[in-house]
Amino acid sequence: MTRRGSIVYYLTAVVCGSFFLALSYFVYFRAVGSDSRQWGRDFLFLYFFALLFASLPLLLAAWLLRRAVVKLRGKQGWQWMLAGTAILMAVLWGLGRTGVALVDADVPGAMALMPFLAGPMFAVLYPMWVPLPAAAATAATLFLVHRAFEPPK
Repeated sequence: MTRRGSIVYYLTAVVCGSFFLALSYFVYFRAVGSDSRQWGRDFLFLYFFALLFASLPLLLAAWLLRRAVVKLRGKQGWQWMLAGTAILMAVLWGLGRTGVALVDADVPGAMALMPFLAGPMFAVLYPMWVPLPAAAATAATLFLVHRAFEPPK
């Protein structure tokens, strides 16, 4: 059983969420002194790795966001942005810290979880405020997609 627009919703979560994450980290790296003159290559590099390593955490956050906001009857964009930012940051922080702890403890089989944990592990290496605008922008985009596929009343 699927909801109306589920494929578009989750595809938007991955594509737009990865884009906004790459943009946030790109702006951060440029602000702290990344001196590369090949900014286009650098941005595409970040976007590629965001697509590769942040897709599963973004899907999890989008799934949790839709369930939470529908259950709480959130009908406005600011509610989605607030909840989405909190949920995505919790997912990134929780999975990132879990991944770091697994690698530090040298747990056997931890490498099998790296496709799921590598993106969040990268995120916890840098200040946690960097993905905040990306989380808010992703949640706002997901609100628009969710609203577009709502059945008419």
